Amino acid sequence: MSESYSPTTVQQAWDNHFAAFGAQDVDKILLDYDETSVIRKYDSSTGKTDEFKGLEAVRGMFTALFKDLPDISTLAAPEITVEEGQRQVFLVWKAPGVGFEHATDTFLFGPDMKIKRQNIMAVRKPKPTPPVDGAYSPQNVQEAWDNHFSAFGAQDLDKIMLDYNENSIVRVHNTVAGDTKVNQGTTKIREMFTWLFKELHDLSTLKAPVNLVEEDAKQVWLVWECKGCGFESATDTFVFGDDFKVLRQNIVCAKK
Repeated sequence: MSESYSPTTVQQAWDNHFAAFGAQDVDKILLDYDETSVIRKYDSSTGKTDEFKGLEAVRGMFTALFKDLPDISTLAAPEITVEEGQRQVFLVWKAPGVGFEHATDTFLFGPDMKIKRQNIMAVRKPKPTPPVDGAYSPQNVQEAWDNHFSAFGAQDLDKIMLDYNENSIVRVHNTVAGDTKVNQGTTKIREMFTWLFKELHDLSTLKAPVNLVEEDAKQVWLVWECKGCGFESATDTFVFGDDFKVLRQNIVCAKK
């Protein structure tokens, strides 16, 4: 097919791409790319943006993507707009059965009808947290933070402690009492969270207006409150080590 495939319109190239995607045919889909093609993909489940340039990288991206789409029975594309004049395609799709809540792609084609740029944003359900059996090994700050945030909401002490080790230090300053408590190591940090979860007996007023994850700086900045439990305001800064354990956590709260 590669010798005879020579689309002269965006629609012809798109028909090949769309059919290849549905069939999960990597060789067929690569006919629409060349060494100048660049795909940028943002994945909400990891918080990462990856770039794929050239045929080898594009092949790797689609190979991984198709692996994440083992069942396309829920695949749907509610928006497909092909513009010949602008040489672009705007696509919105979803596959909720395999965790893709929704995704959007914009394809920009060159005069040769090859895809020169493709921007992808995928909203995915976070991957399940590994069991508490030693298998938990986050590979980035977002993975560690997803575990921490869900454990906090569930008040799961064992799960939240997966993000700490004996080198971890959590400092808590209460602006009402005017004191600072230093909790170092897993025993003290477990005691701190035991106390905190007891104080947070009703999460109906829990809010987190700031939840900022920075991979490069290996930090998370959180601002939260739970006024129904006496926490008028609180802010946490988490600093992660190379193993993506919480190395330092600084908490300042106004607790009545």
